[in-house]
Amino acid sequence: MKKLSTLYYEAILSGDKELAEKTKLEIDERTKLAQRVSRPIQINTLLGDDNTPPIEVYNFLNERFKDEWWDWEIETIEKMLWREYGTVLSDSMAEKIQSIKLLVNSQRPFLDWYYFNQIACSMTGSPADFTTIKSPSSGMAIAAMRVMKQIRPEESFSRDVKKYVCLLLKNDGIYTPPPSVPELAEEMEALVNKSNWPKVLDRLGQIINEENPDIGENEIDIQARRLLVAELAADKFGG
Repeated sequence: MKKLSTLYYEAILSGDKELAEKTKLEIDERTKLAQRVSRPIQINTLLGDDNTPPIEVYNFLNERFKDEWWDWEIETIEKMLWREYGTVLSDSMAEKIQSIKLLVNSQRPFLDWYYFNQIACSMTGSPADFTTIKSPSSGMAIAAMRVMKQIRPEESFSRDVKKYVCLLLKNDGIYTPPPSVPELAEEMEALVNKSNWPKVLDRLGQIINEENPDIGENEIDIQARRLLVAELAADKFGG
Protein backbone atom coordinates (compact mmCIF):
# COMPACT_ATOMS: atom_id res chain seq x y z
CA MET A 1 0.00 0.00 0.00
CA LYS A 2 2.89 2.36 0.77
CA LYS A 3 4.37 1.86 -2.71
CA LEU A 4 0.98 2.54 -4.29
CA SER A 5 0.60 5.74 -2.27
CA THR A 6 4.03 6.90 -3.41
CA LEU A 7 3.20 6.02 -7.02
CA TYR A 8 -0.09 7.93 -6.77
CA TYR A 9 1.66 10.96 -5.28
CA GLU A 10 4.31 10.96 -8.02
CA ALA A 11 1.66 10.58 -10.73
CA ILE A 12 -0.17 13.62 -9.36
CA LEU A 13 3.04 15.68 -9.31
CA SER A 14 3.98 14.68 -12.86
CA GLY A 15 0.52 15.40 -14.18
CA ASP A 16 -0.04 11.81 -15.38
CA LYS A 17 -3.83 11.75 -14.78
CA GLU A 18 -4.31 8.30 -16.29
CA LEU A 19 -1.72 6.68 -14.00
CA ALA A 20 -3.04 8.62 -11.00
CA GLU A 21 -6.61 7.42 -11.62
CA LYS A 22 -5.51 3.82 -12.17
CA THR A 23 -3.43 3.85 -8.99
CA LYS A 24 -6.25 5.42 -6.97
CA LEU A 25 -8.66 2.69 -8.09
CA GLU A 26 -6.20 0.01 -6.99
CA ILE A 27 -5.74 1.71 -3.60
CA ASP A 28 -9.54 1.85 -3.14
CA GLU A 29 -9.92 -1.84 -4.02
CA ARG A 30 -7.24 -2.90 -1.54
CA THR A 31 -8.82 -0.74 1.17
CA LYS A 32 -12.23 -2.34 0.62
CA LEU A 33 -10.67 -5.81 0.70
CA ALA A 34 -8.94 -5.04 3.99
CA GLN A 35 -12.23 -3.85 5.48
CA ARG A 36 -14.06 -7.00 4.36
CA VAL A 37 -11.40 -9.17 5.95
CA SER A 38 -11.02 -7.29 9.24
CA ARG A 39 -14.76 -6.82 9.96
CA PRO A 40 -15.66 -10.54 10.24
CA ILE A 41 -12.56 -11.13 12.37
CA GLN A 42 -13.72 -8.44 14.79
CA ILE A 43 -17.27 -9.86 14.95
CA ASN A 44 -16.07 -13.43 15.31
CA THR A 45 -13.90 -12.31 18.20
CA LEU A 46 -16.84 -10.63 19.94
CA LEU A 47 -19.47 -13.33 19.39
CA GLY A 48 -16.97 -16.17 19.43
CA ASP A 49 -15.98 -15.47 23.03
CA ASP A 50 -18.48 -16.85 25.55
CA ASN A 51 -17.16 -14.32 28.08
CA THR A 52 -18.19 -11.29 26.02
CA PRO A 53 -20.35 -9.13 28.33
CA PRO A 54 -24.06 -9.28 27.47
CA ILE A 55 -24.32 -5.51 27.05
CA GLU A 56 -21.71 -5.67 24.27
CA VAL A 57 -23.65 -8.47 22.55
CA TYR A 58 -26.86 -6.44 22.87
CA ASN A 59 -25.24 -3.29 21.49
CA PHE A 60 -23.74 -5.14 18.53
CA LEU A 61 -27.00 -6.82 17.53
CA ASN A 62 -28.86 -3.52 17.82
CA GLU A 63 -26.22 -1.75 15.76
CA ARG A 64 -26.34 -4.36 13.02
CA PHE A 65 -30.03 -5.35 12.95
CA LYS A 66 -31.73 -2.43 14.78
CA ASP A 67 -34.62 -3.84 16.81
CA GLU A 68 -35.66 -6.34 14.13
CA TRP A 69 -33.77 -9.20 15.78
CA TRP A 70 -35.92 -8.88 18.91
CA ASP A 71 -38.67 -10.86 17.18
CA TRP A 72 -36.48 -13.35 15.34
CA GLU A 73 -36.12 -16.97 16.34
CA ILE A 74 -32.60 -17.88 17.44
CA GLU A 75 -32.24 -19.95 14.25
CA THR A 76 -32.87 -16.80 12.18
CA ILE A 77 -30.29 -14.84 14.18
CA GLU A 78 -27.75 -17.62 13.69
CA LYS A 79 -28.51 -17.72 9.96
CA MET A 80 -28.09 -13.95 9.58
CA LEU A 81 -24.81 -13.93 11.52
CA TRP A 82 -23.48 -16.78 9.40
CA ARG A 83 -24.54 -15.09 6.17
CA GLU A 84 -23.16 -11.67 7.11
CA TYR A 85 -20.03 -12.59 9.05
CA GLY A 86 -19.42 -16.32 8.80
CA THR A 87 -20.01 -16.56 12.56
CA VAL A 88 -21.10 -19.80 14.25
CA LEU A 89 -22.53 -19.31 17.74
CA SER A 90 -21.62 -21.61 20.60
CA ASP A 91 -24.47 -23.00 22.70
CA SER A 92 -23.51 -20.63 25.51
CA MET A 93 -23.53 -17.54 23.26
CA ALA A 94 -26.82 -18.59 21.66
CA GLU A 95 -28.37 -18.89 25.12
CA LYS A 96 -26.94 -15.51 26.11
CA ILE A 97 -28.65 -13.98 23.08
CA GLN A 98 -31.86 -15.83 23.94
CA SER A 99 -31.82 -14.37 27.44
CA ILE A 100 -31.29 -10.84 26.09
CA LYS A 101 -34.13 -11.40 23.62
CA LEU A 102 -36.43 -12.48 26.46
CA LEU A 103 -35.44 -9.39 28.41
CA VAL A 104 -36.28 -6.92 25.63
CA ASN A 105 -39.62 -8.60 24.93
CA SER A 106 -40.91 -9.28 28.44
CA GLN A 107 -41.15 -7.74 31.90
CA ARG A 108 -41.07 -11.13 33.56
CA PRO A 109 -37.35 -11.08 34.47
CA PHE A 110 -38.06 -7.90 36.45
CA LEU A 111 -41.14 -9.34 38.15
CA ASP A 112 -40.58 -13.06 38.72
CA TRP A 113 -37.60 -14.41 40.67
CA TYR A 114 -37.58 -17.61 38.60
CA TYR A 115 -37.23 -15.77 35.30
CA PHE A 116 -34.63 -13.49 36.86
CA ASN A 117 -32.73 -16.58 37.99
CA GLN A 118 -32.64 -18.03 34.48
CA ILE A 119 -31.64 -14.69 32.95
CA ALA A 120 -28.86 -14.18 35.51
CA CYS A 121 -27.38 -17.59 34.72
CA SER A 122 -27.70 -17.38 30.93
CA MET A 123 -26.47 -13.81 30.60
CA THR A 124 -23.31 -14.48 32.53
CA GLY A 125 -22.22 -17.56 30.61
CA SER A 126 -23.64 -20.27 32.87
CA PRO A 127 -26.39 -21.87 30.76
CA ALA A 128 -29.66 -22.17 32.66
CA ASP A 129 -31.28 -25.56 33.19
CA PHE A 130 -35.06 -25.34 33.01
CA THR A 131 -35.50 -28.77 34.61
CA THR A 132 -33.64 -27.90 37.82
CA ILE A 133 -32.89 -24.67 39.66
CA LYS A 134 -29.28 -23.52 39.38
CA SER A 135 -28.76 -20.36 41.39
CA PRO A 136 -26.41 -17.64 40.17
CA SER A 137 -23.56 -16.42 42.36
CA SER A 138 -23.81 -13.04 44.04
CA GLY A 139 -21.60 -11.51 41.34
CA MET A 140 -23.75 -12.99 38.58
CA ALA A 141 -26.95 -11.67 40.19
CA ILE A 142 -25.50 -8.18 40.62
CA ALA A 143 -24.27 -8.20 37.02
CA ALA A 144 -27.69 -9.27 35.76
CA MET A 145 -29.41 -6.46 37.63
CA ARG A 146 -26.96 -3.92 36.22
CA VAL A 147 -27.35 -5.16 32.63
CA MET A 148 -31.13 -5.35 32.90
CA LYS A 149 -31.29 -1.72 34.00
CA GLN A 150 -28.92 -0.68 31.20
CA ILE A 151 -31.12 -2.35 28.59
CA ARG A 152 -34.46 -1.36 30.11
CA PRO A 153 -33.87 1.62 32.41
CA GLU A 154 -37.58 2.40 32.59
CA GLU A 155 -38.36 -0.88 34.39
CA SER A 156 -38.24 -1.52 38.14
CA PHE A 157 -37.48 -4.72 39.98
CA SER A 158 -40.32 -6.29 41.91
CA ARG A 159 -40.04 -7.01 45.61
CA ASP A 160 -40.00 -10.70 44.68
CA VAL A 161 -36.81 -10.31 42.60
CA LYS A 162 -35.08 -7.97 45.05
CA LYS A 163 -35.79 -10.27 47.98
CA TYR A 164 -34.43 -13.22 46.01
CA VAL A 165 -31.16 -11.42 45.24
CA CYS A 166 -30.85 -10.36 48.88
CA LEU A 167 -31.20 -13.99 49.94
CA LEU A 168 -28.45 -14.96 47.47
CA LEU A 169 -26.19 -12.29 48.99
CA LYS A 170 -27.00 -13.35 52.53
CA ASN A 171 -26.28 -16.99 51.71
CA ASP A 172 -22.86 -15.86 50.46
CA GLY A 173 -22.24 -14.06 53.74
CA ILE A 174 -22.81 -10.55 52.35
CA TYR A 175 -24.93 -8.43 54.70
CA THR A 176 -24.54 -4.99 53.09
CA PRO A 177 -26.31 -4.01 49.84
CA PRO A 178 -23.84 -3.58 46.96
CA PRO A 179 -23.25 0.09 46.04
CA SER A 180 -23.97 -0.60 42.36
CA VAL A 181 -27.51 -1.87 43.10
CA PRO A 182 -28.82 0.42 45.87
CA GLU A 183 -32.42 -0.65 45.20
CA LEU A 184 -31.69 -3.77 47.29
CA ALA A 185 -31.33 -1.77 50.52
CA GLU A 186 -34.96 -1.93 51.64
CA GLU A 187 -35.26 -5.70 51.23
CA MET A 188 -31.82 -6.30 52.70
CA GLU A 189 -32.79 -4.28 55.76
CA ALA A 190 -35.58 -6.77 56.47
CA LEU A 191 -33.11 -9.67 56.52
CA VAL A 192 -30.06 -8.37 58.39
CA ASN A 193 -28.97 -5.78 60.92
CA LYS A 194 -28.02 -2.62 59.03
CA SER A 195 -26.12 -0.92 61.85
CA ASN A 196 -22.73 -1.74 60.27
CA TRP A 197 -23.61 -0.66 56.73
CA PRO A 198 -21.98 2.79 56.93
CA LYS A 199 -18.77 1.32 58.38
CA VAL A 200 -18.63 -1.46 55.77
CA LEU A 201 -19.22 0.94 52.88
CA ASP A 202 -16.65 3.38 54.25
CA ARG A 203 -14.11 0.58 54.62
CA LEU A 204 -14.90 -0.62 51.10
CA GLY A 205 -14.05 2.83 49.76
CA GLN A 206 -10.77 2.83 51.68
CA ILE A 207 -9.80 -0.59 50.33
CA ILE A 208 -10.56 0.48 46.76
CA ASN A 209 -8.49 3.65 47.09
CA GLU A 210 -5.51 2.09 48.86
CA GLU A 211 -2.70 0.72 46.68
CA ASN A 212 -1.88 -2.18 48.99
CA PRO A 213 -4.76 -2.40 51.47
CA ASP A 214 -4.21 -4.23 54.72
CA ILE A 215 -7.48 -6.13 55.12
CA GLY A 216 -7.97 -7.51 58.60
CA GLU A 217 -10.07 -10.37 59.94
CA ASN A 218 -12.50 -8.21 61.87
CA GLU A 219 -16.20 -8.14 60.98
CA ILE A 220 -16.11 -4.86 59.05
CA ASP A 221 -13.09 -5.79 56.92
CA ILE A 222 -14.50 -9.23 56.15
CA GLN A 223 -17.79 -7.74 55.00
CA ALA A 224 -16.02 -5.08 52.92
CA ARG A 225 -13.84 -7.74 51.27
CA ARG A 226 -16.83 -9.95 50.41
CA LEU A 227 -18.67 -6.98 48.97
CA LEU A 228 -15.66 -6.00 46.87
CA VAL A 229 -15.26 -9.54 45.51
CA ALA A 230 -18.94 -9.60 44.50
CA GLU A 231 -18.74 -6.21 42.78
CA LEU A 232 -15.55 -7.15 40.92
CA ALA A 233 -17.16 -10.42 39.81
CA ALA A 234 -20.15 -8.44 38.55
CA ASP A 235 -17.77 -6.22 36.55
CA LYS A 236 -16.32 -9.31 34.91
CA PHE A 237 -19.69 -10.92 34.15
CA GLY A 238 -21.57 -7.83 33.07
CA GLY A 239 -18.94 -5.59 31.54
